[in-house]
Amino acid sequence: IIISYVCNRFNLHALISFVVIYVETKWLRASTNDIVELSAIKFVEYEATEAFTTLVKPEHGIKEAALTVNHITQEMVENAPTIGQVMPAFIDFCEAYPLVGHNIVFDLKFLYVNGFPLQKKTKYFDTLELSKKTIQNIDKYKLDTICRYCGIYRNSSPRALSDCLATGILF
Repeated sequence: IIISYVCNRFNLHALISFVVIYVETKWLRASTNDIVELSAIKFVEYEATEAFTTLVKPEHGIKEAALTVNHITQEMVENAPTIGQVMPAFIDFCEAYPLVGHNIVFDLKFLYVNGFPLQKKTKYFDTLELSKKTIQNIDKYKLDTICRYCGIYRNSSPRALSDCLATGILF
């Protein structure tokens, strides 16, 4: 995965449209854990124009420990589509837009393992890395911390669509 970086020579006017992606997972390992929620927001000319979000039924049930992170229960995903059912629509939604995420490598690993094509021509931008390069006086670079520092309102929901919107505004 090649992450593109915004630098002094970067033409920001060329990046007026992008898709912010975010996944909620059962745990931290892409090869052995499932996506339980998949969201994306399309920004066109810097405005959020479309959203894609769905719960995803994992292949194996949700363990209690994962609940503390994303608050998604087994009951919530019981009748949700599988990742195989939603991935084609998600791929179409993202089209050929540059992709943005907070710690995007984490999300891309899970997406790749589940059939999302990572193309060399697609640009990927990571607000975590951008924040580390531009904000020096904070201890942690969690999305909530950076949003608070930048004055970006966050609701209390740790869910994927809320994280997409906050990441898009931050970017």
